[in-house]
Amino acid sequence: MRRHPAPAEAQLTRMPINPVNATPIYFTIVEDHWTRHRRSSGLLSPQDWQTLTAWHDAGIPLAAVLRGMDAAFARSAERRKFSTSGHINALSYCEPQVLDAANQLRGARAGTHPTEKG
Repeated sequence: MRRHPAPAEAQLTRMPINPVNATPIYFTIVEDHWTRHRRSSGLLSPQDWQTLTAWHDAGIPLAAVLRGMDAAFARSAERRKFSTSGHINALSYCEPQVLDAANQLRGARAGTHPTEKG
């Protein structure tokens, strides 16, 4: 029996996660999103790559990462109205919001809200 090749998305998730020679689309999209939010051409630092790799390895969906980043930057912008600090310099700052977004997505897929107890 002949096996069909895996869909392109499945192949991307099995690619090595070394950002130097094989950056999956997941990483590229997050890096582009990061650059747009920071309004700079600054790329992800080695620490940011570790954070992003951990999210990818944990199976956190790309949508959750992007939503979490949006929430973290919105929160930071709100704080800057009242303070001179609040700039996001590391992707790890977004982690609480990314994990919240991932939990919300999981709850939506399961048909319940994560705060509901059943």
